[in-house]
Amino acid sequence: MRILYVLENYHPHIGGVETLFRQLTTTLAQSGHQVTVVTSRHPDRVLAEQHAENPLTIVEVPTRNRYIYTLLAPFYAYQQAKSHDLIHTTSYNAAPAARLAAWSARIPDVITFHEVWGRLWMRLPYISKVTARLHQAFERWITHLGHGQFVAVSQSTATTLLTAGVPEQRVTTIYNGLVGDYHDPKPNPESDYFLYYGRSGYSKGLDLLIDCVYRGIWPKGPTLKIISKNDGGVVYKKVHECAQKYPDIITLLDPVSLDDLHSIIRGSIAVVIPSYSEGYCYAAAETVQLGVPIVHSAMAALPEVVGGYHIAMKEHSPEGLAEALKSAVAQMWTFTPPRQFPLSECISSYLQLYDKLLDE
Repeated sequence: MRILYVLENYHPHIGGVETLFRQLTTTLAQSGHQVTVVTSRHPDRVLAEQHAENPLTIVEVPTRNRYIYTLLAPFYAYQQAKSHDLIHTTSYNAAPAARLAAWSARIPDVITFHEVWGRLWMRLPYISKVTARLHQAFERWITHLGHGQFVAVSQSTATTLLTAGVPEQRVTTIYNGLVGDYHDPKPNPESDYFLYYGRSGYSKGLDLLIDCVYRGIWPKGPTLKIISKNDGGVVYKKVHECAQKYPDIITLLDPVSLDDLHSIIRGSIAVVIPSYSEGYCYAAAETVQLGVPIVHSAMAALPEVVGGYHIAMKEHSPEGLAEALKSAVAQMWTFTPPRQFPLSECISSYLQLYDKLLDE
């Protein structure tokens, strides 16, 4: 197959979406498929090294700004689409370019939707009402662009797509996949810290974490480690301010190597995921794979992914989070048999979908 991926961000950009498409494009390219990625510029990307590592082609749109990418990407996508069989994109900013290129080149297209926030946009912290409404309208527009197939990364996301008006016959659920072996679930009662790791996005619930500290309801004893990249956003700035004010509670760390990250995860009391919404949540799936407990909000797809020892917040508030953290310190865990998400199943499901679209 000749597959064109139109993606706002791609490796070495860090995130769950980037993880999925790095795995997918790399595996398919190494299997002999022709793979091209149209993505935004990244200062740490060396195209020659990418070509040496993986037999795929990366075409950079000359910008790092997501909105400029939305405007420029259609031209680059269309030029590539003429020599490809199928286009695969993802929400949000790459979707219009992919849809336009697919329509112009008369080839099928697929969009992987990780989350549909809908009314949640209006409840997120640190974002203005005007900005939230604009993003909400943009999201609604994307769901009505007419993509040939919508892939939901969980049943929760599939439900929100149907609610948004996407026809049921166009929605397929394919869970993201993980590499590596699964470890037996095991609490660590000797640990003295909780861990949050990942992006500092609006929906990640970091406001609840720092509010626990500001309000003095953080459980006495354990500290909090936060591993997140400084993206220059308002959420990261709020976390940084709190870490500076309460260095005895919060340690803010830059991203570390995968081996070091896994070591830090295994050393924690639990990984904390207080999100307002999760379409899948690689952090949860990876923590389950390592056998480490999780304190979570139970929002959206988290009940589908979280397993092993865990504690769900009874209410989505700083007080609800503080209560869940105190229960974790007391080792008052709930146990659910872990669910596995093999990468091989994810790749196989996408290939079957591609074959189906190309046969129509």
